[in-house]
Amino acid sequence: SCPCTDSRSTATTPPDRLPTMAASASVAGQTGLRAGGLRRYRLPEFALARFVAVKAVRTGAVWGLVIGAYIYASAIGYRDLAPTSAARQGLLDSLSANVGLVALLGQTPRIDSVGVFVDWRALGVWPIVVSVWAILLSTKVLRGEEAAGRLELFLSGATTARRSVLNAVAGMFAGLVTMFACTAAATMAASANTGLSPDASQVLLVAAVPTVAAAVFMAVGTVCSQLMAT
Repeated sequence: SCPCTDSRSTATTPPDRLPTMAASASVAGQTGLRAGGLRRYRLPEFALARFVAVKAVRTGAVWGLVIGAYIYASAIGYRDLAPTSAARQGLLDSLSANVGLVALLGQTPRIDSVGVFVDWRALGVWPIVVSVWAILLSTKVLRGEEAAGRLELFLSGATTARRSVLNAVAGMFAGLVTMFACTAAATMAASANTGLSPDASQVLLVAAVPTVAAAVFMAVGTVCSQLMAT
């Protein structure tokens, strides 16, 4: 007689009907979510792209800001390297002739301006660093998730193996775009405060060098993740 009890409880439901009821409840719940207007449930096939993009965009933004800070610090270091131009040039000549630095940063012409110095330091280091990040990210997102067994759970939904790879690549590409934009913005801000004064094309070129290097190694990691077992 109590209104909060129902004689047709699940305890009397035949066991063979329980999976069907659970599936119906799940469909009904998803329909309700769609009717409620939650946009993230409207395109479930892009869930992996959104998931990867969130992490890749966050990390890409951090790398872009760090590169910009490094450029700023390099320009300030050039200015404070020595009190006179002659003394500064002597130190720069010794740096450019250092075998270890040349092996790490590459050959450089005579360092006679802040622009050449910053180019030599920043574009010699950061393409290597972000390339390591890119290949680790791509192998973790693809081969790592598959080896851990989490990708199988995702593939049991409304997607395919090919679509899941394309989703992961799209999410990682969003991280590259974010790194390019943040590097360009940070480089422009650093240039305005250190006397570099490059034009827009030079700033975009500086931002493109580490981004392209990361893209190459991200592609290498993506291909190897599809071809190799480990």
